[in-house]
Amino acid sequence: MLSEKFGYKYHPGHLRNCDFNAGLEHWEVQAAAAHSVKKTSFPGYGRNSQRRWGAPPNTGDDFCLLTRCENKANSISQTATGLSPGKLYTLQFVTADYQDMLLKRFNPRQHQISAEFSAGAELLPEQCYVYVENRSYKKQPRLAGHARVNLHYVRFRALQDSLKITFSDEKAGVGEELALNYIVLRPYHQP
Repeated sequence: MLSEKFGYKYHPGHLRNCDFNAGLEHWEVQAAAAHSVKKTSFPGYGRNSQRRWGAPPNTGDDFCLLTRCENKANSISQTATGLSPGKLYTLQFVTADYQDMLLKRFNPRQHQISAEFSAGAELLPEQCYVYVENRSYKKQPRLAGHARVNLHYVRFRALQDSLKITFSDEKAGVGEELALNYIVLRPYHQP
């Protein structure tokens, strides 16, 4: 199998608790105010907004909610381990607007949560992008009133075997409530 040849695993284990099922365990939290960073849930978010079909019930319904404060940004961090220096990796994560979830609002736009790396990563900006999910689902009315997500893709070359990854709402508008989950860090094979 090519996965064995290139050393790929379904769960590479570089990061832990990436769907926040265990609350904020394994994450270093820098909250701007009391309760401005917390774990919360929304029934059906994983299945309806993220389209995680075929997964066990409630998969993807838990997330980290960051509420942007007026004078200071929130952040959460974790050290990724087990990286191979020189190899390429992709960090993928999903964001959504919490008010869009609550109000069942169709409001596709780019969410202002960013990922930053400590020394130890060479970012490849030409291979990074954010996909703003904006389909209207006219043929699937059940999905029409669900929050639209952003799929963030960040590609980098590892320069050492571990590095700190920090997610921040610094560029978000004051009072904006943004959900973060489905954080995946995996090797990237460039043909």
